[in-house]
Amino acid sequence: MPVKKGGSQRTRSTATFTQNDTVYEVGDCVLIKAGGESTKPYIGRIKRIGNRVRGAVQIYVEWFYRPEESACGRLPFHGDKEVFESDHVDRLPSHVIEDKCSVYTYDEYTQLELITDNEFFYRWKYDPATGEFTPDQVNVYCVCEHPHNPDKPMIGCDQCKDWFHPECIGLSEAEQRRLEDENSTFLCPDCLSKKSAQQNGPRPKKPKYEA
Repeated sequence: MPVKKGGSQRTRSTATFTQNDTVYEVGDCVLIKAGGESTKPYIGRIKRIGNRVRGAVQIYVEWFYRPEESACGRLPFHGDKEVFESDHVDRLPSHVIEDKCSVYTYDEYTQLELITDNEFFYRWKYDPATGEFTPDQVNVYCVCEHPHNPDKPMIGCDQCKDWFHPECIGLSEAEQRRLEDENSTFLCPDCLSKKSAQQNGPRPKKPKYEA
């Protein structure tokens, strides 16, 4: 006769589950219902799908943090759709999922032609225990020396190839519209100053004063 062995059984891991006619699988990014006063859903990635507990599928979610949820808070160069990747994992019942979403790398996101409400991007990994970010350095641009914010327009200098916020270098809206022409050339203030100096040449020396 078969004998059932004692001891606890390991939680089984499944590949997919279906909820509200939507199929979810490991690796999917999802919006999670937020509690309290938060109006924005939390964002996570399904790392593992467990078995059912009291009728609900158990999912293991690796969290993405919004800038305002981190120790640094939201800074001017953070994009509206920016999040931070993390290793923080929690087990949750699947019914807290609101919908699927997409979380891209920074490079992938900046290549998208159309951004929908449920699309986000990350470029840093955040450790909520220490408040540290990886990498600890990224490229900075413009005279303000901030990282690129994909939500803010920038214009590239045709000479030094650096990028600038129009407002940081005093470009009017009319000048910005003119520069949208593919045939127009833009030089940043520094390059324009260097070009002007080259065209004007060195200033003539003043004659020595003779008594």
